[in-house]
Amino acid sequence: MKHIFFLILTTLAFLACTSAEPPKKYFFDCYARFDEQAAKTTAEASWKEGEGNPLPVEPPGGIRYQKTDMKLVPIQGITYQYAYPAGYTRDHLFQWKTAEGKSMEFTLQMPALDSIYFEPKVLSRSQAARFFWKGSPLERGEAMVFMWENAAQNLTVPIELYHIGNTTNIEFPAVKMAELPAGDWTYYVVRKKLQKATIDGVSVSGVSEYYTRPQAITIRG
Repeated sequence: MKHIFFLILTTLAFLACTSAEPPKKYFFDCYARFDEQAAKTTAEASWKEGEGNPLPVEPPGGIRYQKTDMKLVPIQGITYQYAYPAGYTRDHLFQWKTAEGKSMEFTLQMPALDSIYFEPKVLSRSQAARFFWKGSPLERGEAMVFMWENAAQNLTVPIELYHIGNTTNIEFPAVKMAELPAGDWTYYVVRKKLQKATIDGVSVSGVSEYYTRPQAITIRG
């Protein structure tokens, strides 16, 4: 009996030592920006592995953007970049391979923001205004960042607004207008979209940004 007992203990110890390690956790982050004024698209991506505080690593074969190899740059660890002159594109495809050689891909969407304008044409610091655009309505996970610039007063004022609905306009509240001194301003708008997904166990996070052309406008006191 003693031999059987010790044999069982030895077997259990062996199984405990040779049990499979838990699968690694993988994270893929990507970013795409379109600048309407410069007619330029910029993309970034990174691949991370590990628990808790995952570390950036190089996936086998690197990362491809729109089926083109991205450039590896030493920014905050291991980051891939790609920039080129281009017109607007809604879908931005990223491709890479896992350490096991499995091909992966993720499409980041970038909604457009076209033909922007305010009503009324001359804004008041004490009254709400309404901002209009062409394109799809804002959805959950989207925001608009208004970058106001006044060269005479050497001011830059960012204001972020969220809106969920089926309209292609958004109220700019009077309390936000009050943050802007009277004068002649230019503004441009950044439409930001956050996307998250899990693809074959990989946690994917992507952010797209559409930068409009600057617009001139006057604000009264």
